[in-house]
Amino acid sequence: MKEDCPVCPKKIKYSEEAFRHDLSKYISVVRPEDRADEAEYNRRLRQCASCKYFSNGLCSQCGCFTEIRCVLKRSRCPAPKPLW
Repeated sequence: MKEDCPVCPKKIKYSEEAFRHDLSKYISVVRPEDRADEAEYNRRLRQCASCKYFSNGLCSQCGCFTEIRCVLKRSRCPAPKPLW
């Protein structure tokens, strides 16, 4: 089932499969030296998933896709009291 993209103003339909494909594609082109290691990435994802600002893969504090923010080594949690 396709759902409205939560960040697109035109409310285009975006399937979970298409989202996962595009997300994987983006993450695959992040240079290794710019990525958090896998343990840190997973720790960040767990923290985000437990946060009140997390909703359907997005951070409502800043609007980012959390999986992208978590994979970038130099990223920081945007919450008022950062979780990581």
